[in-house]
Amino acid sequence: MNSRERVLTTLRFQEPDRVPYFEQGVASHVASAILGRPAHTGGGAFRRDGIEAAMKGDDAYRQYQETFFQDWCDLIEALDFDVVSLPWSGGGAPSRKLDDKTYLFGDIEAAWSVLRFNPESDTLHTIDSSLRQERGLLEIENDVRAMERRHAERRTSASCSASSPVSERNSPSRQGLVLSFPWSPPGSRR
Repeated sequence: MNSRERVLTTLRFQEPDRVPYFEQGVASHVASAILGRPAHTGGGAFRRDGIEAAMKGDDAYRQYQETFFQDWCDLIEALDFDVVSLPWSGGGAPSRKLDDKTYLFGDIEAAWSVLRFNPESDTLHTIDSSLRQERGLLEIENDVRAMERRHAERRTSASCSASSPVSERNSPSRQGLVLSFPWSPPGSRR
């Protein structure tokens, strides 16, 4: 079986020749060790570098994207992934940089979020947002439960279709599937 056949067989609840191999993301330091050279593929520093590149302008951001895409393709080849998903990048340019590790996305008078990079854990995460400040934790938890219910309803009634996040495309190395779940922080401009 090739990758495409293996994944589609699995999605049909049939038995493939082996379990399809897939990683949602691979930290840059791990990819660098596997490839034997510096690689930008994932983790907080990867996302922070995307934000920094976006702040420098379209050319710098385009170069960042080309580099990570090539590194990701090389990693896919090296590990023989069956499913490909592009890693999360930084979410575009922030409204402003608050300090050397902290970024404001959006408009402080409307939807906004503050993201901070932690080099010790290689994470870039939201530390505050208009959603948290204005609505409170209980309302956010209620929203999450409602989204989970809607997702469960869709899972029981949906099959793999054009509107699904699973789409058939050519992977960089062979015919395969691409899973794509775009994400941007609230208030981002990309």
